[in-house]
Amino acid sequence: DGVSLGVSWPDTLFDATVELPCAEGFDGSVTRRCDSLTSTWAAVSGACVRRSCGTPPKADDEAGGGDGDGGAAADNSTTTRHRRAFDAFDAAGTVLGANWPFKYFGDVASLPCPVNHAGGPVTRRCGADGWEAPVGTCHFDVCFMVPGAEDGKGMALGIESWPRLTMGDPPAQIACSVADTAETQYEGTVKRTCGPDEDGHAAWQAVVGECLEKPKTDTPADDDGAGEGADAGAGAGGDG
Repeated sequence: DGVSLGVSWPDTLFDATVELPCAEGFDGSVTRRCDSLTSTWAAVSGACVRRSCGTPPKADDEAGGGDGDGGAAADNSTTTRHRRAFDAFDAAGTVLGANWPFKYFGDVASLPCPVNHAGGPVTRRCGADGWEAPVGTCHFDVCFMVPGAEDGKGMALGIESWPRLTMGDPPAQIACSVADTAETQYEGTVKRTCGPDEDGHAAWQAVVGECLEKPKTDTPADDDGAGEGADAGAGAGGDG
């Protein structure tokens, strides 16, 4: 098939046949006879077949202790956990929500990061002994809605919730309209950012800002009662 063996045919006696193994990443062997009548090499017999990497085995197939695919070892609990439903995972063991495609030796598979994740793509090479370790990571980049929003001192903001944000979005802001009654009113705005945690995944950051009690204002005196009393006294004096 014209596949290079990576070596040269050695010096050989007439009418002798030489057998050579296929190169790395290929299965099989080939033979060639040194023809004494023509003093040349005869045609090559046999073929080299490029090895393939199918979908890596599921975690249950690795229970015996071997990794089976040239990738992470079977005792890697993170990888095993994420590979129960899908085969594809990144270098940190994050499931990609897909399966590694069928590839041949030397080919590289590439998969995007899953929904709600940033980073990637994640790649994996089909090596001579099977799948090599994946390269690239994905990180979670969404902070989901959190009910029961509070200010920086833990004061509840009524029925308000922190909204869903993607990492990098502007901070969420909530106005301090809590406990807005005649007795106590509050003012101000509190903010919260969706930022990375120590592993680079999206996480709600600390709340910035507090709700401050509004200064109370004096209520004007009601003069209606005094006016009514004066009117009544004037009326009584006229009648007399």
